[in-house]
Formats: sequence, C-alpha cells, structure tokens
Amino acid sequence: MQLLLDNLSAVLIGSVCILILSVTQIRSSHAGIEQTAAHSVKTKTLVFGQWIERDILDLGRNMGQNRYRFNQPTNASNGNTTEFRFWSDSVCVVTCSFPGSVTIAAGDTVRRHVRYRLIATRTVSMRNTDGSSTTRQLYQLQREAAEAAITDGVAAAVPTTRWRADRWSIGTLSFFQVRMLLRDGAVTTDPEAGDYIMVRFAVVPEWILQPENYIRELYWSTTLKVRPFWEPPPEES
Repeated sequence: MQLLLDNLSAVLIGSVCILILSVTQIRSSHAGIEQTAAHSVKTKTLVFGQWIERDILDLGRNMGQNRYRFNQPTNASNGNTTEFRFWSDSVCVVTCSFPGSVTIAAGDTVRRHVRYRLIATRTVSMRNTDGSSTTRQLYQLQREAAEAAITDGVAAAVPTTRWRADRWSIGTLSFFQVRMLLRDGAVTTDPEAGDYIMVRFAVVPEWILQPENYIRELYWSTTLKVRPFWEPPPEES
C-alpha cells in the first residue's frame, strides 16, 4: 500500500512539473511569435511610409512653380481616402516605350500619372481584453501608374486600360487618409490652395493575436510641404 502511495505521489509531482514546463513552453512560443509579428508590422509600416513620402516629395517634379498637379482626394463617409491621383513630368533622353502602347520620342516630355486606390479586402476579428470581439475591415492600397505624351503643353488623356499596378502595395491597412492643408493647418478641398499634404494610415499585424498582444494596430502619419506652392515666409518689418 505504501508503495502505491509513493508511486502515486511521484506521478502527481511529475505531472505537475510537466504541466508547468508545457505552459512555460507555450508562453515562450507565444512571446516569440508576438515579437516576430510586431517586428514585421513595424518594418512594413516604415517601408510603406517611405514610399508615400517619396511620392509626395516628387509630386509635380519638373513642372515649375504654382502649377496644378494633383486632384482632390476622394473620401468615403468613414474618413478613408478611396482614391488620390497626382502627376509629374520628365523629359525622355532616349525613345521611351511604356506598357499600353505608349511611345515617347527622345527629347519630348512625358507626364507620369500615379493614383492610389483603396480596395476593401476582408474582415478580421480582434479580441478585446474583456473577452468581447471587434470586427475590423481591412483594405489594400493599390498604387497604379500610367504615362501620357505632352503636346504643345497639353497632356493627353489617360485611357482606363492604360493604368497598371506596380509593386508599391500593402494589403493590411485598417485606415488610410489623405488631406490637403493650408499653411495654417486648416483642411482645404481646393488643390490649387493646398500648401501641405497630410497622410495617415494604420496597419494591422499579419497574424491577429490575443488581447495580450502589445501591438494591435500601428499608426503612421506625415505632413509634407508640396513643392509647387512653396513661398518664403514674409520678412519681419
């Protein structure tokens, strides 16, 4: 009888030790996955933010001062920007051929159009700390480009079939917004009056973790002075 009790005690102690080790291993694996997901979403957000900044800084390149070079952003009722279109010019040093049967002779000017299109993809469910769930809509931002020849200072219209998608795309956005701002920071809808472009977006990790995940969404924002409307501040009297 004593032998049975001793063996039973050993089994219980061993089972408890195994359970503790298993829980520790699971928690360690969870923490590792969490860190990997956090690093991934941070890297993706930084890279996408750099793409956005490059586009804005190049906006209207080679077009001179104070010339109209972007359209008013198209905004949805939930605050998201569903489309934003802008362009810049360049001179072809050799004969340039673009997809869509567009050929520009050497020495001629070509207008490069770029547009962002926000496309709804899927919904994800995020668990809250109180046990409830929140459903979020995810979006893909598709960057598309097209070229058109400029004749006598007038750029040809871009047919719908000429737009093509490029690699600058991201598919885990939960929010994306473009705003035109005046010098005092007020929002404007007039492209010819905008002094600044403000872009805000939020990125969700690829793998939605439990409430203890310390990154659920990563927010990014920038406000940049657009080149065509720059004027020096007034001198002090």
